[in-house]
Amino acid sequence: MSALDDTAERWLAEYAAMAESPLPSPAAVAKALISDLCDALETIDPAALVANCDEVELLGVHGDAEMASAWLGAVATLAGAAIKRGAKP
Repeated sequence: MSALDDTAERWLAEYAAMAESPLPSPAAVAKALISDLCDALETIDPAALVANCDEVELLGVHGDAEMASAWLGAVATLAGAAIKRGAKP
């Protein structure tokens, strides 16, 4: 077997392994993103964020913050209830 055949075989094996590995669930992705978001939020003051927006950006930031606040509030409520029950929701 030539070095080229060996390389091609290795690439095919790696590709096959990637195709077999499951994609993370949307819930797993959301948990990771929430953690990353919280890490990022620790480094900036909300007033500095707003001061750094122009008029159009303010509309987007406001809408995004409202939606995120409501969604994260629901997650916090459900998680808190699950903690009190000692079980998953």
